[in-house]
Amino acid sequence: ATILDQNLRRAVAHAIDVQALAPIGQGAASPAFGPLTPDMSGCDPLLRQPSCDAARAQSFLNRSTRAMNRPLEILCPPHTTYAGMLGDAVAAQLSARLLLKLVAVHKPTWGDALTAWKTGKGDMLIASWHQRHARTGDPYTFLQVCFTRRAPAT
Repeated sequence: ATILDQNLRRAVAHAIDVQALAPIGQGAASPAFGPLTPDMSGCDPLLRQPSCDAARAQSFLNRSTRAMNRPLEILCPPHTTYAGMLGDAVAAQLSARLLLKLVAVHKPTWGDALTAWKTGKGDMLIASWHQRHARTGDPYTFLQVCFTRRAPAT
């Protein structure tokens, strides 16, 4: 059951401290507050994630229509991957800042996590954006996973 409740989405966005998550990448990650990093062509500094604000996050959560009778599940790859460690850290951050329980559900591979998501499992999916091509700084190679026809619905 994917998260379609906008108040719950806003609560999650306001409860995540992007700066605190960057060190998980051990120097390979830098915090981005929008869909593009500041050094990428096309970055709009006004299009950004809200600052971490636990009180505002809880306010949005209080207006959410989602029943909180079970933990939210964040699907992610294994603990040994960056995205897996990110899943654990996001679950810990959100559980500490909001009056709800979140758990990271680790799948054996990224493909397994994506398949579970596409078949309606989990409430959230961790995705880490990164450059794998020589065209560093090219927003196309960075965002194509989000805007392709095969992108998971979020």
